[in-house]
Amino acid sequence: MFRIDNQNTPINLACLPPEKFFNWYENQMTSIDLENKPELIDQITVKEDGSLISTYVENDSLKLKTKASLDAVQAQGALKYLEQDKNKKFYKELLQLTIDGYTINMEYTSPRNQIVLEYLEDKLTVFSIRSRIDGTYLTYQNLVNKKQNFPEII
Repeated sequence: MFRIDNQNTPINLACLPPEKFFNWYENQMTSIDLENKPELIDQITVKEDGSLISTYVENDSLKLKTKASLDAVQAQGALKYLEQDKNKKFYKELLQLTIDGYTINMEYTSPRNQIVLEYLEDKLTVFSIRSRIDGTYLTYQNLVNKKQNFPEII
């Protein structure tokens, strides 16, 4: 997603969702024997069953979007979740990383957003942090090294 000026000219990249990814053994490209090549593994996580939510900043405020919409019900629900008192630190960390040039990509799960699995409470789970400058991803080790600044994201 690009920020544009009044003449519809792109100014800069405002949001960079993840590249298309496939499940392990879903196709030939992902048919890798990870059990015998553990050095290829950076981190293993559970794939949450929700909606992709990505961050961007507008007027110094954190905003959220889905793949297709800036005002989807899922993006609105995820932002309400972040605005709760218990999630203020998480919100601030997401805002800071977004200001610093990253898009944080998360999975939004909620009782009101059932895809297949049922969830009992709202939750945002970070699954990638991508640089809007060069498209690279912060690795888990990068995040661990930044833990003093972003403990809620880890």
